Amino acid sequence: MAMGLLRWLFNTRPGHDFLGPWMFRSRPAPAAGQEWVAVHFKLSDAQFGTANERDAAHRFSDELSSVIEKQGVGVFDGDEFGNGEGVLFMYGPNADKLFGAVYSTLMTWEPLKGGHVIKRYGKKADRERIDF
Repeated sequence: MAMGLLRWLFNTRPGHDFLGPWMFRSRPAPAAGQEWVAVHFKLSDAQFGTANERDAAHRFSDELSSVIEKQGVGVFDGDEFGNGEGVLFMYGPNADKLFGAVYSTLMTWEPLKGGHVIKRYGKKADRERIDF
């Protein structure tokens, strides 16, 4: 009952975990040691953005999840909103292959203009930033 109420209050979808105000994580969580890609985009205010912005990000994350699943390069893990920024998280065994799979989809998403992507490699936590 409580999770159903939280999903309704915070506009979540089934299969996503409520982590706090406007922060959710879809399942399954990544395995230890996997590489990741994080997509950072600006919101219209200094806090959580508008309901329309969050809804658009959720719809877009469904697209990303579908692409990642079809390509077999990892999982879409969820999103986070706060401090005027939204972040979409993806995990897989190879950050370059994961980014390559979603790159053309990312290029079509207007809210990403002015944002960036961080690719994290291996256990050393080497990172690469790509500006959009």
